[in-house]
Amino acid sequence: MIDHLDRRRPVIIGVGQHTQRTAAGAEVLEPAALLARAARVAIDDTGARIDAVDSVRLIRSVSARAYRNAPALIATFAGLRAREHVVVEGGGETPGAALVRACDDIATGARRSVLLVAGEAWYSATQAQRRGASLEVTTQSEDTPPPDVHGALIEFVHPAEEALGITRPIHQYPLFEQALRAHLGHSIAQHQAHLGALMARFSEVAVANPDAWDRTAHTADQIATPSPTNRFVGSPYTKLMVSNEQVDMAAAMARTGPLHWVEQGAGPNGETDEVGHKAAVNVVTPNDYQATIFHLLGLDPANWPEHHTGWGELPEAAPTWSAFWGPDAPRH
Repeated sequence: MIDHLDRRRPVIIGVGQHTQRTAAGAEVLEPAALLARAARVAIDDTGARIDAVDSVRLIRSVSARAYRNAPALIATFAGLRAREHVVVEGGGETPGAALVRACDDIATGARRSVLLVAGEAWYSATQAQRRGASLEVTTQSEDTPPPDVHGALIEFVHPAEEALGITRPIHQYPLFEQALRAHLGHSIAQHQAHLGALMARFSEVAVANPDAWDRTAHTADQIATPSPTNRFVGSPYTKLMVSNEQVDMAAAMARTGPLHWVEQGAGPNGETDEVGHKAAVNVVTPNDYQATIFHLLGLDPANWPEHHTGWGELPEAAPTWSAFWGPDAPRH
């Protein structure tokens, strides 16, 4: 089977995430150790015997700026050897750009395996700062070589914006939102309710996700309505509508080509019948993929259509296609 695979096709072989809940008594890890925890989970998720990768690439992390070579220390903490250590710079597009470059490097043969790591320890850092302290971090030796750098910091502010004082996201995004509100023909109250309903769906997913930082169920009204604990950040956005930087969270993804993965000891997932016609052991069906997608969206696959082909056989209690996607959604 391996002979017929594109040996350099980039594939995801492992993913990992770590959420550090120090408020609940979890150990306070320094930023590099927090990132390494997610990296180790991703490596273990591969099912292969991996103790080395070609490249460890850290998406720009404010929490890890104190290190001489953060990706090298992350690799050490994760029990990995790597011949390349990279910090990826940029703006909001950085994670996607880093993923594309990793795929390109694998596809061209420049690298056999790449471990992408991202995360922040802002919550712990902020708590320490409020106590008049700072997070203790490992000091690397002065002869530690700096990491390679991919990309460059992006200048986000146009001179015209700077002249008007529109220099931060809390100034910029509300302008976009007001333009969208006008385009939709919403009143201020209608659009506020619309945003609350939109974000309530994310809250529902977070409640069921053990790795989510805030697993509290917030209703649409609670999200849309300003309060002492849900202040306006920049109208129309309340605190519960915007991203939360005060977290201790890290994630990692391991990528390689199929042949290298097997060479590392991952092996096949199952077995075929004696003539190689169809799967016979550890069979994975399209329904399993579908159920996985629903699960990742925070939906219970058991509440959706029965596992039958076609559109005709739905359990009476299950939502229909129209209920999920809307009455006018095409079925193709």
